[in-house]
Amino acid sequence: MIVAGDIGGTKCSLALFELQEDRLISKFESTYPSRRYPGLEVVVARFLSEKPVRIHQDRICLLYTSDAADELDGVDLGGRR
Repeated sequence: MIVAGDIGGTKCSLALFELQEDRLISKFESTYPSRRYPGLEVVVARFLSEKPVRIHQDRICLLYTSDAADELDGVDLGGRR
């Protein structure tokens, strides 16, 4: 199973995929308003608790914008402000 996400200042979209042969099959998707949660860890924990299948994951790949990082963590990703 693969957990992937697009993290932004407005919303956080997460999805769970399964690799079948050479294709990724979406198993579960959800979107959360970013400002309702104190941090990304809480959003990911909620997503994983809502999933309809049991998974064992040890890696997650997430994409987030520089603006979201600046707002939430004060991190500048590559000078994009």
